[in-house]
Order: sequence, then C-alpha cells, then structure tokens
Amino acid sequence: MVAPGLKKEDFKIGVDHNTMSISCEKKENNEPNEKKYIQKEYNYAAFKRTFALPQDVNKNKIDAKYEDGILNILLPFNEDVKQTPIKRIAVK
Repeated sequence: MVAPGLKKEDFKIGVDHNTMSISCEKKENNEPNEKKYIQKEYNYAAFKRTFALPQDVNKNKIDAKYEDGILNILLPFNEDVKQTPIKRIAVK
C-alpha cells in the first residue's frame, strides 16, 4: 500500500476472523508563533481499508513493515492446510 508522508505509528492494523483492516488517522495543527497574526491551520487525513483473507493464512504470523512511504504486509500461509486443485466443470 502506498502511503507517503506518514509514520509507522500512524497505522492501525487488525485481524478479526478472516478480515484484515488497515486504518490511519493523521492530524496536524500548525499555529504561527508571531503575535501579530491570528492564524490556525488544521490538516486532517484518514482512511480505512478492509480485506478478506483466505482461510489458509496463518493469522498469528502476519507481519507489517513501513519503509519509504510503502506499507508492506506479509501474509504467511499455513503449511498443514492442503490446497485443493482447481476443479474443471464441463459444460453440457
């Protein structure tokens, strides 16, 4: 996920059953220090994405890394779950 200008502390990642949610909320409050002017600038950015996870993802070993504006999430699969081959269905 591309998310430039953020810090790793801005992200909240959670897994509930087979759903993973990624959210971020960033607030900035810029006030000038000059006493002659009254000016306040507020910058607010937020997003939330939700993804359905496959059944064979090992939810205890999910890992996330944020580097150079890119959030990488590693979803390891359980090795003991047998993957079934694709079943072809003939059209009659």
